[in-house]
Amino acid sequence: MKMLAIFVLLIGSFVHAELESKEFFYHEVTSFTVSVERFHEPIYVKYNKLVENEGQRVEYEWLLPHLNFRQIDKATDYQSWISNVTSEYARTFRITPEGFNEAKKRYNPAKLDEIAGGTDSLFYAVYFEMGDRSICKVVGASADKKYENLEEAIKADKGFLILFFEKIDGKWKKQLPKTGTFLDRISILPGYLDNLETGNKNHLVDVRNNNKLKTFDVNGVKDMNIVTSPLE
Repeated sequence: MKMLAIFVLLIGSFVHAELESKEFFYHEVTSFTVSVERFHEPIYVKYNKLVENEGQRVEYEWLLPHLNFRQIDKATDYQSWISNVTSEYARTFRITPEGFNEAKKRYNPAKLDEIAGGTDSLFYAVYFEMGDRSICKVVGASADKKYENLEEAIKADKGFLILFFEKIDGKWKKQLPKTGTFLDRISILPGYLDNLETGNKNHLVDVRNNNKLKTFDVNGVKDMNIVTSPLE
């Protein structure tokens, strides 16, 4: 009997060790608020500048870091340019002082227009307040023309542009969504806006755990701890 108890204890230890060796990712959220702001008129961004509506730089604080990040000619040095993005963003795109200096040396707006050719038409922003975190996801459309309204963009069926920002140390910074977190799975495209604004409790979030869905509502999540990465 004693040997059996020791055997069970050993098995239990191995199971415990095996569980501890797994990497679990949790995103704890007990409540958050959502607000949707539809712009009175589209915000047009062409390459490195706003087309018309320059005053909207001030009205929408997140827009300035977005434009500064693209406007390499406006930055005096690498530090002033990189301060508009998070460290994660810089790492992902391998933005280095050497790369910045080379890009600045080669910067040619006329050539950029010739190569890129496109206009971003931004229509609305969805703001998430979660404790001390403020997040903004902006939705628009990219094309070779300026859309006058959202309906026109939907009819053109060109797909949507989504910009992601987070307020860090009191400043909006361009951010990369952390793939696998519940926020990535909240649809903010036109067809789902009413769900967000009315608090529809049937809104679903893919938590990337064996492709299962969990029910979500704008007052919080039903499970305090959500596994946000598939378990091996």
